[in-house]
Amino acid sequence: MTFYGAIRAKNESRWLERVLLAMQPLCKEILVFDDHSTDDTAAIAERMGAIVFRSPFEGLDERRDKQWLLERAFEAIPQHDQHFTLGNADCPHWLVSLDGDEELLPESVELLRQAADSGRAHSYSVRILYAWDAENQIRVDGVYRNFRRPSMFRLMNRAFRYMSTPWGGNLHCSSIPQELIGGSAACDAAVLHYGYIDAALRRRKYDWYSQVDGNNPAEDYYRHLTQGDLGGWPASARLKHAGPLEIIPLT
Repeated sequence: MTFYGAIRAKNESRWLERVLLAMQPLCKEILVFDDHSTDDTAAIAERMGAIVFRSPFEGLDERRDKQWLLERAFEAIPQHDQHFTLGNADCPHWLVSLDGDEELLPESVELLRQAADSGRAHSYSVRILYAWDAENQIRVDGVYRNFRRPSMFRLMNRAFRYMSTPWGGNLHCSSIPQELIGGSAACDAAVLHYGYIDAALRRRKYDWYSQVDGNNPAEDYYRHLTQGDLGGWPASARLKHAGPLEIIPLT
């Protein structure tokens, strides 16, 4: 089996080095799509040996960006193996798709290898653990308790396509193509998500979502992001997707 990594990132210099270090024991190559970062994201990725692509696009469109990066992943497969990408269910090449603020836990490298080798499915979901206020603790109330996302799939068909979403900019676009979402199997691998780790980050993310996708009842208007923070919803509240706020040690 050969594994490739894919990261769509913007201004992730705070976390990207550790994210790449965690993926390197698994991935033959890591492809980073830099979405017009204004920090050192691209430079860090290049220094760490990743293949960096500067976005050729303008405007926000997650589906478009992920589709473009998927095409680069198919191109990374050696020419003598390209026949595997034409609908071959025995394709030995896999793509692990993470965000620039998501670090694979150490034991997850072997768990992903085992999942791919098992033959149970052509795609697998991993647990997303949300670091909250510290790197050694996670939020576990509501959707945060057992959140999973399909994040690894077999590069078996160049006709794969990412699904458009009903939200502007294709926000919350899946990390795997639409053809594989329904058949994903659960894997015990997990990543630690740092994007909400402190109140300042949560407030910036909340403000950004409010600007680009503020009228979204399906996401409960993103109230859960700043729950318990100064100016946010009370920690004791029971919201649509989360609450009361519960944080436990990462074990």
